[in-house]
Amino acid sequence: MPITTVKPLLAEAEALLTESKFRSMDDLIDMCAMGLGFLAREAETYDKDIRFCAGIAPHFINELTALVHILNNTATGPWLSFSFFGEVQIRAFALVEDMALFMREKKLRAGCKRQHPTEERILVFFESSGNWPADNGEIVTDTYYKQLPVAVIHDLLVTASETPTVS
Repeated sequence: MPITTVKPLLAEAEALLTESKFRSMDDLIDMCAMGLGFLAREAETYDKDIRFCAGIAPHFINELTALVHILNNTATGPWLSFSFFGEVQIRAFALVEDMALFMREKKLRAGCKRQHPTEERILVFFESSGNWPADNGEIVTDTYYKQLPVAVIHDLLVTASETPTVS
């Protein structure tokens, strides 16, 4: 499922998170909102560049849809409930995980090309926050640290073997 199919939803989620004022209260939510806005602007590039992580797109879209639903259907007063904030954080956490996988694959496929600061911020956060240690055995960390590099190397080897040599 291409990310371009949810471009308006990405932009809406970023706007709703900004309006909620949670961005100024929580780094994870700020990072999520920034990443969603970035993906809205770069959806075509990601549709083209992420092959291995394309299977994650349905999970990402479900989390995105749930986040927008929560933000649209909860009374936003000066005293938001803790459970509302917690639900937004849970969705933001899942979305940041998925975005980190998308951005890691794009980075691996791009080789030495410089990444956008938003991509770098999310990848640095993923790698250094302590939430996703490389050896914890969770699916997301195994995918990020092990499966993605192997999949990209495999694709490069297949492409190289299919490329005719010039004599």
